Amino acid sequence: MDAGVSLEDVLRFTSLTVEDLAEINHQ
Repeated sequence: MDAGVSLEDVLRFTSLTVEDLAEINHQ
């Protein structure tokens, strides 16, 4: 992992990605 990326940033990005995928699946 890059030193400039914190675990919180990764979790936040992952959660957003999961939400985006969920929205796409619901369409």
